[in-house]
Amino acid sequence: MPDDHSGRMEWVAEQSDPLVDPAFLDIALRGLTLSDWSGLEPPTLRFVVLGADQATLTLSTRASLPPPFEAIGDADHWLLDATAELPLAADEAGGFCAPYPTLVSIATSVDGQALLVDLEELGVAHVTGELARATGLLRHVAAELANARWGEDIEVLLAGFGSELVPLNPERLTVVPDLAAGLVAARARIRDARESMDQHGLGSVMEGRLRPVAPDAWVPIIVLAAGAATEADRAAAEELAPMIDDAGRWPVALITAGITRAGQEIHIADDGMLLLSGAGEGWTAEQMSASAGSDLAAILAPTLEPDLPARPATEPEPWASGMTEDGSLDAPQPDADPDPRPRPLAAPSQADPEAVRRLAIADHQDPDLDADLTCWRADGCPPVPLIGILGEPVVRAPGDLPSRRTSWFTEVLVYLALHPLGVTVQTGLTDLWPDGQKVTTATVRHAFYGARRWAGRGLGGDPERAFVSELQGDGTYRIRGHLLDWDLFRRLRKRAQARDAAGHPGAVGDYEAALGLIRGPVLHPLRPGGYAWLNNHDQRHDLQIPGFLVDAAHELVDLALADGDTARAREAAEFARVIDIDTVFDRPLTDLMRVAHAEDQHSEMERYAAILLDARGFEVPEELPPETFAVLNELLPNGPRRP
Repeated sequence: MPDDHSGRMEWVAEQSDPLVDPAFLDIALRGLTLSDWSGLEPPTLRFVVLGADQATLTLSTRASLPPPFEAIGDADHWLLDATAELPLAADEAGGFCAPYPTLVSIATSVDGQALLVDLEELGVAHVTGELARATGLLRHVAAELANARWGEDIEVLLAGFGSELVPLNPERLTVVPDLAAGLVAARARIRDARESMDQHGLGSVMEGRLRPVAPDAWVPIIVLAAGAATEADRAAAEELAPMIDDAGRWPVALITAGITRAGQEIHIADDGMLLLSGAGEGWTAEQMSASAGSDLAAILAPTLEPDLPARPATEPEPWASGMTEDGSLDAPQPDADPDPRPRPLAAPSQADPEAVRRLAIADHQDPDLDADLTCWRADGCPPVPLIGILGEPVVRAPGDLPSRRTSWFTEVLVYLALHPLGVTVQTGLTDLWPDGQKVTTATVRHAFYGARRWAGRGLGGDPERAFVSELQGDGTYRIRGHLLDWDLFRRLRKRAQARDAAGHPGAVGDYEAALGLIRGPVLHPLRPGGYAWLNNHDQRHDLQIPGFLVDAAHELVDLALADGDTARAREAAEFARVIDIDTVFDRPLTDLMRVAHAEDQHSEMERYAAILLDARGFEVPEELPPETFAVLNELLPNGPRRP
């Protein structure tokens, strides 16, 4: 997980005003490949302005665009409304060529619009102004291209800066030793593209993408260079410039800062305003410092690393003993000793004695699980605070419901519930007020006092004891005696695994009870501007918990399929898909494929395989992780049929 500073950078970015979804624009542009461009001049895109409810496209020359694009005056300006009906479905768009893979934002306006430029159409350009600002713009461009959804297989070569960005996507970003190395690659790409055009009788790179013909031949190389360079490098760049600019669009762009005056000028004034011919006025240049680039990489780079095993649970309650943080049954402690009179087990006589012993230990560690589950499900005022995060954050408690700012006190109670060892005043101040507000310790104490009133009293059956403590001797506040749905889920999963290993018939019921606690995506939606502390490296519950839930659902799918119960298996897999709204995980889809295979639904298997490949941006199953590929290869040895 990224460090706390990097996490807060992510939280700040998430508070930005929303624009037209880039995915929406991407689908609309890919839809251009559905039109017949025979005998027509392909549209050459120059700029895109993204607003809150529309995108405005500026072409270099007049051309006609099909719906959903609408002409604005002359035929070089076109509008895409955010509510327009697109010609492609989202799950099939990935199978069509992206005609403008080098589209990237370079500036924003005071009213929140974003200016995007097509680097291929720009060709060669140099950024002038203070070198640090110019390099900051190039760094932003590189970071955005690293994961731009329309930039499949794009190569971005960085000379003189940007090594901290490479972890964002090492397959797209490469640091080259000098500008000369980047120019060699650019010339080679122009030569290869020219040969492909001659081979296929094409008049332009755009024609090749829109028809589409040999799409791999038009993968672009972008060279971004800043800082010191030799005279030979400068001469080589100035020699390459007319080769690119005078011959129309090539799958190449060269943007420099502080090296040469070749190509068009992008000027950044002392006040940060960006000036580029044809782009209009009122634009502030995008910027990214080296430290911000490192922070961004710290957020995204861990997703490229292999999964780490779940750590032991740290909660102080007895039920957490012998459990990992995801609720899995951990290896028993050598001195673990169950109740000398363990309850009888409904296990077959051939059950593994060690598994039976471990189940007895698990039962002894958590004797109140069923009673707590009943309490959670009961209607009316609960006897203890009930805090839910497996969906939108919710609180039910025996205390006085706040007359105002209920969502704020919900956050405070969720915060305490997810810090079982307590929090200090200073930690609470930093976490709950991350935006630099001047907050006194009295304000922090008032927040915990309001949470204490709502949580109420009755700890341990004593009507005088509050569930939220006063400031403890160790200087911390904490909540005790409550029920958290995530804790219940883990306790049920632990017992389900123990029961399954011991042959106990209640394993399936425990899994179903655990999944029944899920109301929707974890910690979603959140109150606007709140929950910044979830970006702390040890509090990424919104990112970590969904994977644990998916794993538990997968375990139930395995049990149900082993019993031939495809209805129960399908229900478990669908639960996982509800959690995984962004299709981050492979297992929900591969489990649904397994269910479809068990029901002899071949077309359904292929549909889920296609959704998975499109979500990952892959063309063939061999590009998937080994575990996922193994499932697809077993169920669909010839691969899924693609449109």
